Amino acid sequence: MQKIAIWAGIIAAGAAVIGLARKAGAVIRLVYEFTNLKIEKLDLVNTEATAGLSINNPSSTSLSFEDFFGNVSYQGTHLAVVKIRQKVTIPARDVTILYFPLILKTANLLSIGIDLLKTRQLDNVRITGSIKLGGINYPVDQEISMI
Repeated sequence: MQKIAIWAGIIAAGAAVIGLARKAGAVIRLVYEFTNLKIEKLDLVNTEATAGLSINNPSSTSLSFEDFFGNVSYQGTHLAVVKIRQKVTIPARDVTILYFPLILKTANLLSIGIDLLKTRQLDNVRITGSIKLGGINYPVDQEISMI
C-alpha cells in the first residue's frame, strides 16, 4: 500500500512539473502588441489614454491571465507605467486584447513626437515587467510596436 502511495505521489509530482513546463513554454511564445491607443485627455503634465494590449497565444495551452505590471519606454525615454488587473482566459491559438487606462508623461511624448509623426507607428517600444498567468509571475522584456 505504501508503494502505491509513493508511486502516486511521484506521478502527481511529474504531472505538476509537466503542466508548469507547458505553461512556461506557452508564456515564452506569447507575442504582445499595443493597439488602439486613444488619447482621452491631453494636458501639460499628463496625457490620459486608453490602450489595448494584444496578446497572441500561438501555443496549444490556454492561459489564465491575472495581471501585468511593467514599464513602457522608447529609445531610453520612459513613457508610462502599466498596471493591468483583469482575470481573463487567453485561449490556445488565439488573440486576446485587454483594454486598460494609461497615463503618459506629456513631456516624454513630445520628445518622441517627431518619430511618431513621421511613421505613424513606433517600432522598438520596450515593455518590461511581470505578467501573472495561472498564479505564476513571469518576467517580460520585449520590444513591440505601438500603433
